Amino acid sequence: MNKLLAGLIIGGFSMSAQAALVYLEPLAAKPSYEIGETVALDLKIDFTGNPSIGGGVDIFYNTAGLAFQSWTAAALGDANFRRAPDVQAGELNGIAFGDFAGLPQTAKVGTLEFKVLQTGSWLIDLEANDAPAGPFYSSTTFNQIAVTFNDATINAASVVPVPGAVWLFGSALLGCAGFKRHCHV
Repeated sequence: MNKLLAGLIIGGFSMSAQAALVYLEPLAAKPSYEIGETVALDLKIDFTGNPSIGGGVDIFYNTAGLAFQSWTAAALGDANFRRAPDVQAGELNGIAFGDFAGLPQTAKVGTLEFKVLQTGSWLIDLEANDAPAGPFYSSTTFNQIAVTFNDATINAASVVPVPGAVWLFGSALLGCAGFKRHCHV
């Protein structure tokens, strides 16, 4: 009987509700980007098992490696609750979205674009917004929801140019091949 009870308790813990999640998802699955290239990421939510009426997100990034280009909001929730971020050096403050009728449990919030400025690994950090949008609230209990924020890292590598000698050697080989064909006519 004790083993059965222990199994039910352990099983109950693994069957608990999924945590609310706000995360970034790159649109292109690339291991690295080049300097000057634009990186597009979707801001998404997953409130499966804990529906929300909305809230706000702040995004932090290092201006030495990334330059903010644009924010495009998705048609999510009530348009009166959508808020574009205040753009500050290294911060996008207060991206907000919501609907008193409740948001879809999984959805795309919008798309961010950054330009790569320098080689390295560049963290894009998500955090709960304190103002003006505020935290996320449940659409069923109206209590504040604990949210997990999953960041993204952009890896930027310099382009490795093919040395000029390789180009010259390749073109010489092609020239010899063409010359050889013309000689055996």
